[in-house]
Amino acid sequence: MDVSLNHAEPAAPLSEDQFAPIHDDVDGEFHPVSVPETPFEGAGVSSALRSQLQSSKPKERAAALSELPDIGGEDAFHRINAAFDDQAVEVRSAAARALFDFQEDRAAAFTRALREAAPERRRKIGSAIASSGLANEAIRNLTGESRDKTYDAFSLLFLMSKAGEVQPLMRAIEEHPNIEVRLAVVKLLALSGQPDILPAFRRMAVRGSLPPEVRSAVMEAIYQITSQSPAEAQPAL
Repeated sequence: MDVSLNHAEPAAPLSEDQFAPIHDDVDGEFHPVSVPETPFEGAGVSSALRSQLQSSKPKERAAALSELPDIGGEDAFHRINAAFDDQAVEVRSAAARALFDFQEDRAAAFTRALREAAPERRRKIGSAIASSGLANEAIRNLTGESRDKTYDAFSLLFLMSKAGEVQPLMRAIEEHPNIEVRLAVVKLLALSGQPDILPAFRRMAVRGSLPPEVRSAVMEAIYQITSQSPAEAQPAL
């Protein structure tokens, strides 16, 4: 799939297999398929920082989370994950940012966090990727000259969609000024296999506001999804 900007030197196309940083087993668990997981090494979280993470002020809890990637280690990783259960959106967004910065292989960090999380926390992780601004940044990085940035962006958005957060991607299909971004997001959502994708695509397909190439991609995605799931094979229009 070519996701380069028209005015930029095209990046090497990425195959559909490369756009699958995770897969689900029969129990719906998340599994990395590239880098084997090893325990994180780190100096440990200080008592002062632990106290700040328990502060009654969301801003202080969020600030403490931003320090955890520099500390590293299993303790820091688990404290970041626990912060996704915080009542404050600001803190959950800070947790997403901290997890994003925790290690070089960002998709692997989110994959592990999602795999170890209960269903409710998974939804919160997906929402935090959106509320933190990471989703919009990733959408912007879907096109460009850097193959690594494109892969990282697609991987993060794919994980977000698998966690059940798809609204930023739906908005991108309908509103993003770059056609190549819109086409890339259609492909991503078709691969994600989320149950609410098909009805949303069907609604999009009947709207006259989509550019012809985007509408064609949506129709192709509907066909792809219904072919894989015969029970869903109902008229698209």
